[in-house]
Amino acid sequence: LLVTWTKCYDLPDVVNKNAVEFLQKALSEKQLNVEIVAILNDTTGTLVKGAYLDDHCGIGMILGTGFNICYIEKAKNVEKWSDRHKYSQVLVDMECGAFGDNGCIDFMKTEFDRQIDGASLFKGSFTYANLHKISSLLLLFFCCSFEKLFSGRFAGDLVRRILLHLCEKGLLFGGQVTSLLTQPDSLTSALVSLVEEENTEGCETRKAIESLGYSTYTPDDMRIVKYVCAIVSVRGALLVSILLSVLLERMQKETVSIAIDGSLFSHPKYSQLLNDFVSELAPGRKFKLFAAKDGSGKGAGIVAAIADRMKRSATTMETKV
Repeated sequence: LLVTWTKCYDLPDVVNKNAVEFLQKALSEKQLNVEIVAILNDTTGTLVKGAYLDDHCGIGMILGTGFNICYIEKAKNVEKWSDRHKYSQVLVDMECGAFGDNGCIDFMKTEFDRQIDGASLFKGSFTYANLHKISSLLLLFFCCSFEKLFSGRFAGDLVRRILLHLCEKGLLFGGQVTSLLTQPDSLTSALVSLVEEENTEGCETRKAIESLGYSTYTPDDMRIVKYVCAIVSVRGALLVSILLSVLLERMQKETVSIAIDGSLFSHPKYSQLLNDFVSELAPGRKFKLFAAKDGSGKGAGIVAAIADRMKRSATTMETKV
């Protein structure tokens, strides 16, 4: 069942109904010869592709515009699942981007996090139960409490808000505030990552500063911008590492490989930060981070192939009987 819509979708007639049946009907009406054999989200697809590439893969993670983790759990631990005793393991989609919706991480939020949260339509939440009541003209891109702290959708604007604060305090760019610096999303997360990773030449830092409307700036301005980008990136990597470390301790496996898809992980320095932090937070746990590029789509393809094979095998057995 489709419990609730997210992002900008507003189709109340589908809520609490079988989404697969609706999709299958729509495909048939378009005379498309497609049979839906499985439905899964991007994180699950990433784990499945990861398992195809590495036998030790037990965690899948999306780390880009959005954020989420899924992992392999012992079925007996899923107490709300009545059929848990029929299986040894089950894949759990954590939807951990919503971690903190209940206020449990408010203590660690900075004033800049609160600004970003306050600018979203549903402050402090990734809950869409009442989404259908809102005019589609007002729908914006929403994100969860935890996800807002570091995801690719918000990292750039988080840096921009910090730079604006420093500028207003007279600590950056001689206190001169450009119109672009006050404009939401004028600094991209991709550029922040490039600034944080670059060498001493400062080409990317200059590009970031000039994208905010500044033509003159000092070496100190460049160092401050680079430092702010680094702080935001390091904090994000640390927060993600905390969740991964908890899972490694919970799973109690000798070795766990973690399949990751998303733009943030594609940057070498970010992946190195994850390695360093997880090693420190989960000492003694053997793990490997690896890229599962296009994992959501390719993983879904693998699941569809498995489901089709299982269906054919069951049909063959029935025929023999």
